[in-house]
Amino acid sequence: MATTIPSVERPEDVLDNFIKNGLGLPAYVVGVFDLDKLEPKRAAFLASFKDVMNDEALRPQDLDGRRFHFDYLEVRNGKSNAFAFTEGNYAFIVVTMPLVDSCGDLSLRLCRSPIVRQILGLHHEAHEAEEVGELQRLLFINLLSLLGLHEYTHLVHKHSGTGAMVWNEFSPSGPPKGSLHAQAQELDADGYAGYLLLQGLLRGSPRHNALATLKQRESSPSDADQLLLALFFVTALSLFCEFWSLRKVHTSSFYDDDHPLPPVRIKYILEVAKMWCDQNGLDSPWFTPAGSQELFRAVAGMIEPSRKGTWDVQMAALASPAGVAYDGELFKAFEAVRQKPDVAF
Repeated sequence: MATTIPSVERPEDVLDNFIKNGLGLPAYVVGVFDLDKLEPKRAAFLASFKDVMNDEALRPQDLDGRRFHFDYLEVRNGKSNAFAFTEGNYAFIVVTMPLVDSCGDLSLRLCRSPIVRQILGLHHEAHEAEEVGELQRLLFINLLSLLGLHEYTHLVHKHSGTGAMVWNEFSPSGPPKGSLHAQAQELDADGYAGYLLLQGLLRGSPRHNALATLKQRESSPSDADQLLLALFFVTALSLFCEFWSLRKVHTSSFYDDDHPLPPVRIKYILEVAKMWCDQNGLDSPWFTPAGSQELFRAVAGMIEPSRKGTWDVQMAALASPAGVAYDGELFKAFEAVRQKPDVAF
């Protein structure tokens, strides 16, 4: 049972003080973002998402006596990033507004994609702005939730790090400064985040709202499961294709990066999804070669043509003898991380 955590300080004030005193976040972070700067409807939606994260998704949990708090950051120069760290009585999970904007853009492109709409059981074009808005909100919520749960996992699984113990998703440019162990921890964060999102979508309170948005409230339980599983795959695969294809690729130094290459992360999160399905007695055509190919075809359209060459380079590097050897070593490191007492899927 979670403990009640006394606090006389507002989490926003603790967070703002952490930022302004330069205690661990990059210099481009200005402070807590003021949602009143946004158009009222958008501000209300983001405030509602924040409340759901803090009052429902994260509220039942605590981290060694600290309460979790999700929030948005104002930054300079359009930097997209997500961070997780502890300060005072709080365990913070924060995302920069450019990353929020990117999730909004990606969710809009997804809901306008004919292939994605077909996969989600919407066999017609979207003509009404309200329908587009509802589907975009559903996709956005899942994209940002997966990012937030990834950062949450770094904290609850007590992943090791360096410096001020601030976990960030997009590291500074420059030479790679990671390790195989760091990459394994990122895979663990991906996997547990995916596991939690799957559990919520298919067995939790988000199930009803998702099926209503997809106009499938009358579907049989088994058909609904397959549809929501497709929604999860569209969310996870498009997120990796969109954001992690932006990372600088160091194919000559697999072992030194702090994050695995996107194709590796997709492979592992699909394995976690299969594990969840096996645990819950759910079989799915999405795990067949034909089903996986359809999913990849849908989300590949989200990658800008200028970045598809980079993706091809990654795939070729991973297929090389050095890439195969690296994948084997990474799997061993991942299993070692998962065997820690703090890690439980």
